[in-house]
Amino acid sequence: MRKPTMNDIAKHANVSQATVSRVINNHPNVKDEVRKRVKDSIIELNYSPNKAAQTLKNNNSKIIGVSLCDIYNPYFIDLIGEIEKQARSSGYSLLLHNCNFNPITEVENMDIFSSRQVDGIIYVPASDYSVQKIKSLNIPTVAVTMPVETIDSVSLDHQLGGALVAKHLLKQGHTRFCCLGQKTDIKFSGFIQELYLQGMNGDSVDFIEIKDDSVSRYQIRDDICKYFNSNAKFDFTAMFCFNDPAAYDFIQIATEHGIKVPGDIAVVGFDDTFIAKINKISSIHQPLEEMARLSIKIIMDELESPQVRESVNIKLSPSIIVRGSSSVSVTS
Repeated sequence: MRKPTMNDIAKHANVSQATVSRVINNHPNVKDEVRKRVKDSIIELNYSPNKAAQTLKNNNSKIIGVSLCDIYNPYFIDLIGEIEKQARSSGYSLLLHNCNFNPITEVENMDIFSSRQVDGIIYVPASDYSVQKIKSLNIPTVAVTMPVETIDSVSLDHQLGGALVAKHLLKQGHTRFCCLGQKTDIKFSGFIQELYLQGMNGDSVDFIEIKDDSVSRYQIRDDICKYFNSNAKFDFTAMFCFNDPAAYDFIQIATEHGIKVPGDIAVVGFDDTFIAKINKISSIHQPLEEMARLSIKIIMDELESPQVRESVNIKLSPSIIVRGSSSVSVTS
């Protein structure tokens, strides 16, 4: 069956094709009665505008490219949901790609976005490798979750997040701690710095360090299992994990080894995803709705008024949500 055209709509509504175009593009100079007649014809004939043709004509695609690091992480699922909601409210759709922490794939994603003529790009940085490519595209781009100095960014204060975890665990009476993740992670710097400020020393913090190439859930769980299998006992009462899936896996493995959470070890995650909410795991909450709203706003502002300016770097503050995994105070 042939798809209806703009000319078909014009004949059905008894107006010119130019009038149909003005109605579709929300032009103000159309009488209400005529506008209604055209819209009724569009519905009755089930007309759908040719987006590709509109892109060529208007020099915009109404598409925002989004590049993620790990599409299987529940945090990024939550983030993309908020970005999609904010983009849709501005009349935009998303083109989603995953780089799986591969910097080369991230650059390839940028090339794809450029070839598809996206109007803007939002990406979670895998590394600094793609910065030069992004700057050469001349497409409004915003890095999210982590700051990138020479590109617009809306990030989280991860160091403050770590400090909030330290304050909470200290308040619960803990004096011996362990971190699960990579030592270079800035959230752990904030955690340890806050311990020092409160009179603790470096000997009070142990580490279960995941390998640099441990990017999948399975690999991280394997790192945790190896630590448990090589240690008969643990000289800490509180665990700070770099994200919620790692916190969940740690609790599961600890339980398998007869360790009670939070009775023996308190556990705090990061990102406040549905994994933390469902399993009552304390976690650092990220204001994802605000992060998405600001990211879309930066792109919209740049599209509306392109100009040479300094990059905009916004850092949002996290909060801690205390749940059952760390709610028991240490009494002895």
